[in-house]
Amino acid sequence: MSRTRALSAIFIATLLLTGCSTTSSTYDDGKSDEKMAGSLIEMFERQLQQEQDPFVIEALKRAVTTGSIPQADYDAAFDLYTRCMKDVGYADEEYARNKNGTMRITPPNGLSTRDEVEKYMEAGKECSAQLAPIESLFSVQQSNPDLIADPLTVATRCLAELGVTEEGYDEAALKSDLESDEPFPFDADSPEAQDCFTRVGFAVGSGQR
Repeated sequence: MSRTRALSAIFIATLLLTGCSTTSSTYDDGKSDEKMAGSLIEMFERQLQQEQDPFVIEALKRAVTTGSIPQADYDAAFDLYTRCMKDVGYADEEYARNKNGTMRITPPNGLSTRDEVEKYMEAGKECSAQLAPIESLFSVQQSNPDLIADPLTVATRCLAELGVTEEGYDEAALKSDLESDEPFPFDADSPEAQDCFTRVGFAVGSGQR
């Protein structure tokens, strides 16, 4: 079992929310300079055209006008998510603020069976109707101002810029390490590495078991 799959149960809520991206991204096509859009406003307008939820529509209209999604709008969307999860019986999730302003979700204890995990995932999907599009765009705004489409490129450059990896460590190496059960060649649990992974929605740990 690969490291990313092995950790999915631990970070299931984070994966759920970051997986609901409203922007197309290329995982491993090698197009490191491909952009998601010409500008953030273009991305806001694109999502606005297909959005039906009143809360999200109002938030995106403000974003188109001002050029950004404020922290307050993201937090309001996250509050809607937490209230919904509490209403359906998941009041014991734990939350922590990431460096980019998003929230990291730790699932409740006791999700020991596949049915329990699937039930929790379905609840998270339904409760994140407002949060998912806001978080997706807010994360790009905060952590990927160049709008690079390939998350591997974003993460690899971040790791290099923060001095986590050595010269020559590229997207192919990161992809291989993410899919491997072997230890990372760097401290994947360091605050710097975790910051880089969070930027692109990767829920990653050291893989030590």
